[in-house]
Amino acid sequence: MWGVNYYGTGNGVGDYSIAGQTLNTPSADLTWTSVTGGGQTPYGYYEYKLFVKSNGTMWAIGYNGNAQMGDGTANTKNTVVQIGSSTNWSKVATGVYHSMAIKTDGTLWATGNNSYGQLGLGNATPTYSWTQVGSSTWTDVACASYHTLAIKSDGTLWGWGYNSSYGAVGDGTQSNRSSPVQIGNRTDWVKIAAGEYSSMGITADGKLWAWGYYYNLPTNGSNISYGPTQIGSDTNWAEVSLGSWHGLAVKTTGTLWGWSYNNYYGQVGVGNFYQYPYVVQIGSATNWSKISTGTYSSFALNTNGDLYAWGMNNNQDYTGQALYGYSDCYTQNYTKSLGFNNPFQYSYTDSGSYWDCPNSYICDYDGNGFPICYDYSWGCGATYGSGSYYDPQIITYSVTQNCFQGRYPSPVLVASGTGNKFVALQKGFSGFHHAAIRTS
Repeated sequence: MWGVNYYGTGNGVGDYSIAGQTLNTPSADLTWTSVTGGGQTPYGYYEYKLFVKSNGTMWAIGYNGNAQMGDGTANTKNTVVQIGSSTNWSKVATGVYHSMAIKTDGTLWATGNNSYGQLGLGNATPTYSWTQVGSSTWTDVACASYHTLAIKSDGTLWGWGYNSSYGAVGDGTQSNRSSPVQIGNRTDWVKIAAGEYSSMGITADGKLWAWGYYYNLPTNGSNISYGPTQIGSDTNWAEVSLGSWHGLAVKTTGTLWGWSYNNYYGQVGVGNFYQYPYVVQIGSATNWSKISTGTYSSFALNTNGDLYAWGMNNNQDYTGQALYGYSDCYTQNYTKSLGFNNPFQYSYTDSGSYWDCPNSYICDYDGNGFPICYDYSWGCGATYGSGSYYDPQIITYSVTQNCFQGRYPSPVLVASGTGNKFVALQKGFSGFHHAAIRTS
């Protein structure tokens, strides 16, 4: 495990540091079969992890202020503890404030915050212990901040929780749902991913689908319908993962793809810091197998069992190893242009120009994610007219962007699988802490 360790999630030893270490557990002789991390939010840290071992027991570490561990308390755990005594857990899924799990008999269970009905229990009442959701049997489940997706054993797709504004549940409405509602009538769903107010899925015919808020979806920057809408026409998608701001996918060809927010940290992984509101291929390798997304970082395994990472590394999101400390600054030429949708103010000292004084610009982002600006300083060696915000003259100037320590815009090898292959990546809605399972 590695990353932010405010609640012990970085290394499992409770020292609240940033580290990359092997999980310290009292039962190291048992095999970990799955791990999921929760608490992803760009604005706060509520990190926690749930694990399942080969004997079917569930374990947890981290923030538990909303009872998302289901141990009957709201007490945070900064060392790994077993949750209950059941030995038939199969899959776990984590959001920010709630968790879901599936047992080996296919039953679905929920715990934690329930403000928008995201537990699927037909109410908005939180639970402190694992509570069964209905009587159906299920094969997969995914959580985000306030909504949940799940696939039944008959291949149908269901959703519940927060659905206002963006339609992340996918039932064609903008109404919150406190009980599972079926999404469409297809019976061949095989993969699902829940993001911040958005959702994606893959059907057995290899088609990729998306719905909800556009910001982390490959929908060319616009909201789509409130139900599944196919992305492109390809029919060879195999894996999909969504974070708060971006997404990743793998095709059956072994190629890796990404999209959406990429500014500053390069978490899409294509070697630059442009935004990509559409699907773009990451490199040319054809042996990618598993993927995982954080808030501003990405992770992938290839068929050799090698672990790769890219994006933000300020808090050692990659590992506690040598990548920490990578820093980068870059200079970009910007051209002032008309048309502002989401203006912000940008100021710098124009010491080498005609008027040689501090200047302020009103800016917006262009289609590639770079700011375009107009001068709105008054007087200062040139006359713009009292109260005029816009300089009608088109000019080009260079600005050095802020330096962000620890970012990398392309996949970089973190650890080789030689000898001890990585076999699984953390799933779930995690932000600044991550984990992987490797053979011993």
